[in-house]
Amino acid sequence: MMAIQILGQRKYERAVPVFAEMIAEGEDVYTLREIVFALSRIKTDDSCRLIAQLRDHPSPVVRTACDEALVALQKGESR
Repeated sequence: MMAIQILGQRKYERAVPVFAEMIAEGEDVYTLREIVFALSRIKTDDSCRLIAQLRDHPSPVVRTACDEALVALQKGESR
C-alpha cells in the first residue's frame, strides 16, 4: 500500500492504467481505498472517471473513500 501512496503523492499519471487493472482484479477494500486516494491526487480525467466508477462498489469503505475524494477534488484539494 505504501507504493500506492507514493505514486499518488508524486502524481504519477502512468500509474492510472495500473490502478485500473488492480480495480478490475478486485483488490481488497483497503487497497482500493488507497487507490482512490492516490487517484484523487493524480487528478486526471481518467483518474476521476475511475473514482466515479468505484462509487457503486459494494463496500462502504470504498464508497466513503470515493465520496471524500470527490469532495476534495471539487474543493481543489487532494485527499
